[in-house]
Amino acid sequence: GAISALIEAARFGATLADAAGDRLEEALDEADLDLERVAAVLGEAVFIGIGCQGGDTLGIPGDDLAGVIDSPTYLRAATMGLVNTPDGIQVGKKVAVIGGGNVATDNARSSLRYGAAVDMVYRRTREEMPARDEEFDGCVEEGVNIRYLLAPKKIAPGSNGSKLEITYSKMELGEPDASGRRRPVDTGVEVTEGVDLVVAAVGQHPDKFAGFGVETDKKGRIIVRADSMLTSRPKVYAGGDAVLGPSTLIESIAQGRVAAGAMDRLLGGDGDIEEKLLPDGWETDPKIGRHEGFNKIRKFHPIMLAPEKRANWDEVELGFDDATARAEAARCFKCNLAPTIVNAPLPPESWLALDAATVAGVTTES
Repeated sequence: GAISALIEAARFGATLADAAGDRLEEALDEADLDLERVAAVLGEAVFIGIGCQGGDTLGIPGDDLAGVIDSPTYLRAATMGLVNTPDGIQVGKKVAVIGGGNVATDNARSSLRYGAAVDMVYRRTREEMPARDEEFDGCVEEGVNIRYLLAPKKIAPGSNGSKLEITYSKMELGEPDASGRRRPVDTGVEVTEGVDLVVAAVGQHPDKFAGFGVETDKKGRIIVRADSMLTSRPKVYAGGDAVLGPSTLIESIAQGRVAAGAMDRLLGGDGDIEEKLLPDGWETDPKIGRHEGFNKIRKFHPIMLAPEKRANWDEVELGFDDATARAEAARCFKCNLAPTIVNAPLPPESWLALDAATVAGVTTES
């Protein structure tokens, strides 16, 4: 799925998800998406977790030219080794990534690793940018040129050594839109620049496959029951981006667990897939003591590969050393103790009306 096909190895290592699809790859031809055959080969229940394979286009003149691609296509090519190959995507010297979300940062950082100069172009400012701080910081540390208040207007064949020419409209911020962010407004001023590759990181959508035979909404997302992830087709379940649209890995895993429990029940199990992470009898010591300045201790960050060493696909986040891991764990608020501090106040079973007659009847002894 997207873990191995769309998330670059620098995030969590190249081999983490490699084994996940081995059995499916051996059993099925990739182009055969008929669930009848899938079920016959793999068992009595099927889970669809194909993610958002389709990328949204820029919707401007020239967005269909060679060298203008959507984000999933580019990231898939990068993870499969199909960039800068004779028949693959050619990065060139200059890449423009259009978008300001987490996926845009993935595209920008991947492009740097192919030796290109990279602009990440966003039509608003940093304040409105949806990318998480750690993703933004990674771009800055690695040398991505982040440009604000620019929106692509058209793309044309290039000249003077560049494969493409992209024209941007300079923007300014107006009143907030439905998202609560200030709306970008075209100032009427344009700037044209040469680039070799344009990556549209402006949205994704699930691809539709007729062989699945499941009900979808108007955006192509598979419709499921929330309590089981069951689709409109018996014994066929779905989850992740194919159901949610673009979301996080954690949200997708959560839906996968719901589906796994439901599939286990379907196949005769009890549906309990919970893991036992702590031994029986563990309890948090309620005598937690006092640590002066505890509320001012900031988060301890994992060890990161130095920016100057990030020219390859080595994993960037290296984890914690022993001392830092213990220090970060010591910041735990022990929230599980909160319900034991006092009995939760409950509303009275009955009460008197608050009026003059009731107040007059209250005695001193009451």
